Amino acid sequence: MSSNSPRTVAVGDFNQDNQADAVVANYGDGNVIVFFGYGDGSFVSGASYAAGSCLVRVAVGDFNEDNRLDIVPLNYSNGTVSVLLGFGNGNFSSPNNFSVGNYPYTVATGNFNQDGMLDLATANCGGDGVSILLGYGNDQFASQMSITSLNGPYSVVVADFSRDSLLDLVVTTLADSSIIVLLGQGNGSFVKNSIVIPHYYANAISVLVGSGNGTVGRLVSLTSGYTPTIAIVGGVNLDNRIDFAVANYGSSTVGIYLNTCA
Repeated sequence: MSSNSPRTVAVGDFNQDNQADAVVANYGDGNVIVFFGYGDGSFVSGASYAAGSCLVRVAVGDFNEDNRLDIVPLNYSNGTVSVLLGFGNGNFSSPNNFSVGNYPYTVATGNFNQDGMLDLATANCGGDGVSILLGYGNDQFASQMSITSLNGPYSVVVADFSRDSLLDLVVTTLADSSIIVLLGQGNGSFVKNSIVIPHYYANAISVLVGSGNGTVGRLVSLTSGYTPTIAIVGGVNLDNRIDFAVANYGSSTVGIYLNTCA
């Protein structure tokens, strides 16, 4: 099955066969396509699902607490996030749409208010804010709460950066080349802490070494490909250290950075 301008991919077991599958968000077609994995690195294409317009990101999670993975594409042009409920057999429902900010570019999931139900966060690069949608666990969300004055947020990731067992957000902005740490309060609200660094046009990666309390210490700069954009973190070489990968927009490459710290 062909894709028109595929923009991003997410991974999960959508048909409950204990094999990793993939879902691709297509910017040009405004749909998502599911690919089922055989467990040997090969895939077969499944159905496609209309999910809006100008899809730029897709996330995965269980948003109605039925132990089946759902998919969440992000609609750049109309400022919405869509939830397609998974049936556990590789098929999905029609999308249920929820409004976020202008021109959302990244979506992340987490339990931001400690109620055991997945919530959503979107970085809205067309405005100046991050939208928080608190989930009810039944495919429904509260109206968005906005964190404003962020000057063109582009990417958002979720983790506990202050070691208080509460999820925090880290947001990157293009307008002023900053990284903004939003410390979670455990009730769906966040407190802002901003760190300014150049990165997009400098062809470099800046690593901020965390202090474990929501602040950062030393800044480590690494050479990257041309115009680095989105970074993801995880274990690449099974040495129990956190590594990261960066997509370089201008050079059409991916950089893998292995953690050599003790």
